[in-house]
Amino acid sequence: MLRASDNPDSSSIFYNVDLNTTDPVDLARRLVRTVPGAQPRLLIDCRRLKCLHTLGVSYLASQLLLTRQAGAYILLYNVGPVLERALRLLCLDQVFELRAAASGEQSPLY
Repeated sequence: MLRASDNPDSSSIFYNVDLNTTDPVDLARRLVRTVPGAQPRLLIDCRRLKCLHTLGVSYLASQLLLTRQAGAYILLYNVGPVLERALRLLCLDQVFELRAAASGEQSPLY
């Protein structure tokens, strides 16, 4: 799912990515090939990440770093306090934008 602003240039398109069903590294690579010179902007909802419960924070961090290396800008939203603390301890808050969800918030764009 994506949402574009009134000016549909490549920097205004956000791709809402579900890490439970999508390989973010492959998606970033495909998007970079589709629009050369553009940096895809991926929004990742952290509220219901299955990989955190099954594979842990290190797996998530690895996937995010590989996705960033593939050329994507990453905004993590609905970041819970435990995940936020882990990402800050790993200094990944310097690499990815983190946003905690306010009560009832759906997405950082709406």
